[in-house]
Amino acid sequence: MKKTTLGFCLALVAGSCLLTGCATEKVSVLQGGDSGKIIDKVLDTEDFRVKGEEMVNSLLESSVLDKAAQHPAIIAIGRIVNNTTLYIDTDLLMKKIRVSLNKNGKAITDTTGGVLNTVDFTFSGKIIDTYVTSGNKKQHTYTFQLSLTDSRGLAVWEEEKEVTKLTTRHGLGG
Repeated sequence: MKKTTLGFCLALVAGSCLLTGCATEKVSVLQGGDSGKIIDKVLDTEDFRVKGEEMVNSLLESSVLDKAAQHPAIIAIGRIVNNTTLYIDTDLLMKKIRVSLNKNGKAITDTTGGVLNTVDFTFSGKIIDTYVTSGNKKQHTYTFQLSLTDSRGLAVWEEEKEVTKLTTRHGLGG
């Protein structure tokens, strides 16, 4: 019985070593456009927080909200399309933006999509994943795009922010 258990454990350890040789390794890449910030391969809530904050700052600096018919401006939250292969909770990104806008006082957000209120603007957007493969490395660039559209259907503000991630595969089949 002891030989069988020991043999099973050794086989399990050997199998684990073989499998981890093919696993994706976490690697860091220097993101040049983001003040030299080092970013790893996992798209996470910190990315949403940072990019959401950058987009809110861009919107506030544009002064487009100051031109609204009412103050604070009412912004309806439209559709954010996830055009990646990942499951991304797009509500998480928009929540970060909504909280920042509501706290700032220049805008309040209508989560009914304009059904219950007369809105000044509507947010819409897309998250896109493009990648380049070279040997055992794959670099993903996730592009966050947001548009603010006025009641006439005209885009009055747009922003695009990117996050780059890198993966490297090692071992058998990698």
